[in-house]
Amino acid sequence: MGTDLRRRKILASMPIFLSTLAGCSLFENKHLVLQTMVVNHTNDDIEVQLVVIHDGKNIVEQRYGLPPQSRDTYNFSSKSRIRIDNISEGAKLESTIIVNGSRKETTNIVMNCDGDVGGDNIGFRVHEEYIDAKAGCAAAEDITNTQ
Repeated sequence: MGTDLRRRKILASMPIFLSTLAGCSLFENKHLVLQTMVVNHTNDDIEVQLVVIHDGKNIVEQRYGLPPQSRDTYNFSSKSRIRIDNISEGAKLESTIIVNGSRKETTNIVMNCDGDVGGDNIGFRVHEEYIDAKAGCAAAEDITNTQ
């Protein structure tokens, strides 16, 4: 009778164990692509700090300077393509840009663009009087730098 009872316990626990194993393949550690872009439409050099936050943690931090488009027609924008691991589709991100240490704009994005479109995109266009923030899907060929 003791052997029969042990056998029942083993058989009863197998569906849970097997479903756990089956679930491992469904939750692969895949990555998503986040593309960032900042364009300087002002007449001055600007210093940019770009921060992307997920669940209260900074997952992207970038700092750089950009010349005005009127002076440098090639380097007035910054583009990067960032692979983000351990973030699932539907994750909510908050992106903030700080220009010259004082001008600030924030936008939110939900990671929902698949690999076929190249990833999700956060872009900021800095003008003299305002900062235009946009988020959405972007084509992979729009982004040239890979980090």
